[in-house]
Amino acid sequence: MPLRASQLNIGDTHSEQVATNLSRTQIVQYAGASGDYMPLHTDEVYAREIAGYPGVFAHGMLSMGATGTMLTNWWAMAV
Repeated sequence: MPLRASQLNIGDTHSEQVATNLSRTQIVQYAGASGDYMPLHTDEVYAREIAGYPGVFAHGMLSMGATGTMLTNWWAMAV
């Protein structure tokens, strides 16, 4: 039985850790796999000093992949 919208209530939450200790190396490997070499994801100096971020951060699609994993796992718990 799939998770249905009618089973959800305002204020319901779900949390799950789907990536632990994501390393800079893994983020750079993802850059290679995706072809997205934007320095915001791989170059600490660029991210901090030029772009003004606290540091590098993972690609949006890498984050979405983790989100998809979490949603799939949540749905699997509901069945």
